[in-house]
Amino acid sequence: MQNLVARRFQPQLILVSAGFDAHWADSLGQIKLSLKGYDHLTRELIAMAEALCGGKIVFVLEGGYNLVSLSNGVANVALALLHKSQLLDPLGPAKGDETDVTSVIDKIIALHELEPAG
Repeated sequence: MQNLVARRFQPQLILVSAGFDAHWADSLGQIKLSLKGYDHLTRELIAMAEALCGGKIVFVLEGGYNLVSLSNGVANVALALLHKSQLLDPLGPAKGDETDVTSVIDKIIALHELEPAG
């Protein structure tokens, strides 16, 4: 299912609204995502851009209120764009588990009747 919807759109460029208010230390989002989780998402998007549109991707900062998670998150995006494996995460993982979005993704796939392109 990876890249399925993006492949259907055949993008020439991927634009990412990069908000960091979903980080566990941010008082607004309360989604409990870690900087490691953000890094994973960032690298998946970069890989998607490389596969689908010649690596053309733009990250636009749009939110985040905890200055530590925000500044390190932005730095991690830059590191990922430079294909560096380094991860800056002075806050570490959230207490308890990160939010598992698998069930949400499964609901979206079912709702939109997404099937692998054939």
